[in-house]
Amino acid sequence: MAKKIKIQDLQIVDTSGIEALTRKYEIMLVLPTDITVDQRQTVISEFEELLKEAKADVYHIDDWGKRDLAYDIKGREEAYYLIYYINLQDTSKIQEITNNLRLQANLLRYLIVKRDFDYEIQNFADKDEYEKNSNEFRSEVKDEDAIDYKNLKLLRRYTTRYAKIVPRQYSKITLRQQKKIAREIKKSRHVALLPFVS
Repeated sequence: MAKKIKIQDLQIVDTSGIEALTRKYEIMLVLPTDITVDQRQTVISEFEELLKEAKADVYHIDDWGKRDLAYDIKGREEAYYLIYYINLQDTSKIQEITNNLRLQANLLRYLIVKRDFDYEIQNFADKDEYEKNSNEFRSEVKDEDAIDYKNLKLLRRYTTRYAKIVPRQYSKITLRQQKKIAREIKKSRHVALLPFVS
């Protein structure tokens, strides 16, 4: 039987001495390729200034460069991709960052992903083990960290030729993995890495 606790028995704890935990975020910027290099640099410098104002610690920048889009966005077939990996102590600032990105004219899309505390940056293009595991057709996912919106080879295994997400009865993976794959496919579609239809 559960023990009842009276409000009078509760103590107020002073948390002013406890340092707030920092959160890890990944911010992908999708910039048009038809703007000049100076305009692109202006957008990037304004974004970096915004991160400085939010007291974000940028610990890695991944420049993907120019890539083909999976579908046209505002009549464009190519885009310039940049990914910022940041630590942010004041998580209320993420809304301010989101609002500023939404108002940016020279930005096709953006994606902000909150990461786990122990998240490590993974480069899916260079890892042989992911390439080796990706050759198996819709088999069990051996490493759940491999389920990421940037791991296109793995995500394509779980979509049909009409770009629909494969049902779990055919994919033979756990419910947790199926939900994570569906979420990551949707993120990847948002930034035009995967198509909505083929």
